[in-house]
Formats: sequence, C-alpha cells, structure tokens
Amino acid sequence: MDRENEENSPISNIPGDRLRVTVWMRGFAPTPDQRTLLDRLKGLRQEGALADVSLRIWGRQIAASPSVIDGDDVERIRNRISEFESWASRNGYSLEPAFKRCEQTSMVSDERTEVVVLPTICLALYDADRLVGVFPCSDSDRTTTVHDCVIRLENASTGVAVDAGL
Repeated sequence: MDRENEENSPISNIPGDRLRVTVWMRGFAPTPDQRTLLDRLKGLRQEGALADVSLRIWGRQIAASPSVIDGDDVERIRNRISEFESWASRNGYSLEPAFKRCEQTSMVSDERTEVVVLPTICLALYDADRLVGVFPCSDSDRTTTVHDCVIRLENASTGVAVDAGL
C-alpha cells in the first residue's frame, strides 16, 4: 500500500481507547516468537495505543459445520471464522492460505467432513465491537502477516499511519 492511501486508512483514525486486538493461537504453549509478539501487543496496550489485547485458543482444525464434537467453545470459534470470512469478502481480501478448507476422511467409514485448518496465530482487530482487520490476510498482490500487522500498529502508536489491509 502506498503512503498516500495509508494516511486515509480506517485504522489510523481509530483512537487507541477503541482499538482492540484478539489474538487466536493454537495451543497453550506459545513459541518464543509468539511470546515476543504478545509482549509487544501488551506494551501497546500499556502505552494506550490499544484498548485491549485478549488471547483465545483454538485447535489445529475445526469441522466447518456442526458435528458430534460441538459446544459453546466450538460454536464461538465457528462464529469467529464466519465473521473473519465475511470481513475478508466485504473488503477484497482472502484468508487463504492461512485458513484452509478441505475434506477429511474418516478412518473407520467412508464419511467425509469439511474442516477448516486454522492458522497457528491470527490477529483480529476491532474498532470497539466492529471487526476492521484479520491477519494474516491476502489480496491480489500480497499476504500481510501477523508480524506485519504488529509493526504497523507500533508505527501507528508513534504517529505513522496504518491500514486495515496493511
């Protein structure tokens, strides 16, 4: 994204007291890189550049539609994936290859289940309760990573503009 478009981006106009970040990760044992990323986000919150940073855990994959293993947590994840996909579609982005839909075959029957393979880490940015960005995401030119997003949030906290699609 060029500098002129960055200055008119939606995220650069969101005050820190409304900008929230939800981090979705696989597992309860973050890697050193993930710990560093979480610390950087917490630092932005402490500086007032973010209203909140929350952490949510998800697995490697999830059935795309209701299945035998369901419940409130599974439904919440499925709802977030739907929200993320809607955001991407409305804004000209794709969540692939980070979120990948594929069929899984049962080892005991011929049954096939559509699953969504989830990224190891994902950031969702909110203006209060309105989703304004999901990372990683791709457009026709490039993929914007979680790391790219954090750098841009840090830059925005020092007065450098940031864009939802980065």
